[in-house]
Amino acid sequence: MSPESKYGNYNYSNYWEDVKDVDPKDANWEYVNPLEEYPDNRAEEEILEDLRIKKQLLNDVWQSTLIRDVQGGVTFVGSYELFAPRKNAQGSFGISRLQTGSSTSCLTAGALNATTGVDISVTETYTSSSASSDEAASRALSALLRETKSHFYSSEFRTEGGNQIVGSSFTLTRVEKDLYVTEVGIREGMLRIRVRFAYHQLQNGTSISTSQILSGHEISTGLYDYELLGFLVIREAVSGASPIEMKPLFSNELGSDLYDPQVEGEPYVVLKFPPSLTILYPRGITHDSSSVLTIQWDGQQGMRYQVDRKIQHLRGGIKTLELTEIRTEDISAFPPTFKPVELLK
Repeated sequence: MSPESKYGNYNYSNYWEDVKDVDPKDANWEYVNPLEEYPDNRAEEEILEDLRIKKQLLNDVWQSTLIRDVQGGVTFVGSYELFAPRKNAQGSFGISRLQTGSSTSCLTAGALNATTGVDISVTETYTSSSASSDEAASRALSALLRETKSHFYSSEFRTEGGNQIVGSSFTLTRVEKDLYVTEVGIREGMLRIRVRFAYHQLQNGTSISTSQILSGHEISTGLYDYELLGFLVIREAVSGASPIEMKPLFSNELGSDLYDPQVEGEPYVVLKFPPSLTILYPRGITHDSSSVLTIQWDGQQGMRYQVDRKIQHLRGGIKTLELTEIRTEDISAFPPTFKPVELLK
């Protein structure tokens, strides 16, 4: 394998497994050896690198068209709540709701390129019904009340780019000089839940008086590089959904305990919101150590969805995006199996 390859290290010793399920009885199917197009004197490593590129481009097509088909083509309308960490007079940390309002979101795709996939555009609007105007609130509002990104090239839908879709779940990210923003979403039928998180980089001279979520010890020891700035909870439905179809979004039932928690203890926080939504996030994160952001939602069709975005580094890349689906009636009968791996669980 080529460790410096920007197209990954796909193991082509199992290449034939990729085509074993093709039915040779299909009259339109013709077997083609992918190595026949290369001259005999072509170096093996060059051939492997070319195959890696083709494999990566196929993945780009699959990921970009999947998010187009599952999350795009419609306008979502709904409501949002913006939360940010707050410290009370006694020095205790908590979460405060800074703003609420209505939102619209639309994901569209450009023309399909059969080789590379489709580019994705996202347009969102937010109209507040309440607001807070202090400086910390302004930073959170600026980071969160806009699209995570307004345009994604098809090649950005790689784990290294931090944008992925798995089934009905997806994650998007934006990395700026001192800001890390990412969202995690789940769609079920006409409804969708999204949570967008923002972390900002700790600056030299940050003190316990200016941080809203880290302790003096955590700041003085340089334990974290970024701290939570805030998060946005978005509850939305496809435009034109009936009141009955939208009813689950207005449930006052709080979220449940996480089905398969990936981490426990500091610096992680678990919060529960209506409608049946639970989120897990770290108060602080570091540049190159593993972290996870989780949202869990009990949909209206008797299913529980847990999505884990496993962060690899703050340049945007992730290790995996994982979706767990289970019927709520089966949760007690089928507890998750703990299998420790290199990154979290």
